[in-house]
Order: sequence, then structure tokens, then C-alpha cells
Amino acid sequence: MITSTVGVWPGRALRVGADESAALVTDWQALARTGDSTKLEGITHNPSTPARPYDKPLIAAHYDDDKVAPLAAVEALCARLPAANTTVTSLGAGGHLGWLRRPQRPIELLSRQLWPTPSAPAH
Repeated sequence: MITSTVGVWPGRALRVGADESAALVTDWQALARTGDSTKLEGITHNPSTPARPYDKPLIAAHYDDDKVAPLAAVEALCARLPAANTTVTSLGAGGHLGWLRRPQRPIELLSRQLWPTPSAPAH
């Protein structure tokens, strides 16, 4: 809504990223909402084809109430890496920029996934 009203994304004024063109922000919104990258302006190849083979762990965290990048868009992006060992995890409520406002939850999640604590031996 800000971009359509002002004509640009005023990132510096909002302290969220940099100033960006309306066309770029519109593309980001469409991609995040649908996961369909075939309709982005200026794309001359089919970006929906699977990415290069990747068979490593992939952690995809999302917020349940993120209207800009809903779960369906996250899953569509993950589907581009079919050989990955993918874990899709909810961070609960937080909106699209929850990780900026309250970074502790995603940091804890990623820390547990990347550096798991060894479990105590069974007695």
C-alpha cells in the first residue's frame, strides 16, 4: 500500500531496507504471495524450473500470519529444491517482518537446527 501510494518503497525513511522502485516491490509482492516467478517483469528464462541439484538440509521458517510471503509461497520456493532435506517450521505470529522486530525466535530456531545440543544418555 505504501509503494502504490508514494510510488516507491521508502525503505530508508521507514528504516526497513533501502529505497526501491515500485516495479521491484510489486514483483517481490507477487512472488511472495503466489510463488509464481513466471510473470515477473524482465525475466527472459523460466525461473520456475528446478534449481541446481541441492541435497543438503534446508530450513524454511515462516510466520503463520505473513500475508506477503504465506506458507504456500514458502512451500513453492522449497519445491524448487526437490532433493533438499527440507524442514518447514512455523515461527507463530509475527507478520512479514517479525524476524526484524523480534529476532530471538528465529535465532533460537536456527541455532537449535544448526548446532543441536546432544541428548542426555538414557539411564
